[in-house]
Amino acid sequence: MDQKATPDVLSFIADCVVNFLGGKDAGTSFVVGDIWEFPYFVKNTIAVFGKPSPENETAGSEYDKFIAQPLKTLVFAKVLEEKKVGRKNIYAVLRSDILEYISQNERNAWYFLVIYIEKVLSDSGFINKLESYKTKAKGNALSVIDFETFKSDFQSFMRGFTEINGDTEINRIFPKVLNPYSAFFYQIP
Repeated sequence: MDQKATPDVLSFIADCVVNFLGGKDAGTSFVVGDIWEFPYFVKNTIAVFGKPSPENETAGSEYDKFIAQPLKTLVFAKVLEEKKVGRKNIYAVLRSDILEYISQNERNAWYFLVIYIEKVLSDSGFINKLESYKTKAKGNALSVIDFETFKSDFQSFMRGFTEINGDTEINRIFPKVLNPYSAFFYQIP
């Protein structure tokens, strides 16, 4: 998960990949630059997200994250495969069915993210803290202290199991994990 791996952006990038590949073999590879220069991406990024044109050279760092972070999420979820060749990451589709599902609409991307978040947090052992938070929230027993404790636990978890050291970056990721799981799927306030 990263700050650009939101349901709307994830669905859009999946849609761009599906359209870029246009029904080609599942093993067909692509790089971030292919999506970035794809006319469908250029047109819809401006129209849907109100961003400056991807063809504008000053927008480079924004678009790199905007494309790469959702692709990384799909790689970790085993929807895409990533191989490093020189300095480039080369991607290929492993699960076209899931990619197409995500690409269809933002709601499908929400469902995918919830399942993905549950799986990652379950595999890592952090799911118990999320379940405890959910139980308190469902029982109307959630306090500000509970939220701050949960957030602090998440920060410690991220520092311990990722290369991220600073709370600023972790705090950008925190709502990207909590919101799909809680607000959308389980209606936790």
